Amino acid sequence: MIIRPISKDVFATDKLRPQFLLSEVKSRMASIGMTMPKQKVTISIVNRAEFGRLLKRHSNAVTGLTVTHSGYLGTDHHIYMLNGMSTCRYKETLAHECGHVWLNDRHSVLNQHSRQEVEGFCNLVAYKVLMFDKSQEAAWVRQCMLSNPDPIYGEGFRIMKQRAEQMGWRNLLASYS
Repeated sequence: MIIRPISKDVFATDKLRPQFLLSEVKSRMASIGMTMPKQKVTISIVNRAEFGRLLKRHSNAVTGLTVTHSGYLGTDHHIYMLNGMSTCRYKETLAHECGHVWLNDRHSVLNQHSRQEVEGFCNLVAYKVLMFDKSQEAAWVRQCMLSNPDPIYGEGFRIMKQRAEQMGWRNLLASYS
């Protein structure tokens, strides 16, 4: 039996906390060499039904979604986050979605690769951000990521983690910029 520590959950009714957590994730990403775009990244915290509407299908597995629109006036990023996640899971999901923003903002060559590589890379970003969190819950979440049996998110993460170990993190980033 795994017992997870209880932490404060993040809800749509929170006014400042989501922006504070975004600032924390952006700071952690900057420290690993990933600068987020200067333009505003909009975050909306939505419920399961809203995710179903956005995805045009129902999925209990979805906790975050990034929608990027590029147009004449520039690029607009909108991140949708599941309502009621623990702080640690919120940061994990937000870092993953910010990985998509980072890739999309660079029109990265990685986006032309398989979904497994893209999602694996974004999970690797989340894993690296969670390395700054010394809580038991963060350690548990990282362990779950390492053992995730999903062929896209789990195996993709392990493939990209191995690639980063072989190439070096900075070289991996440079190859997708």
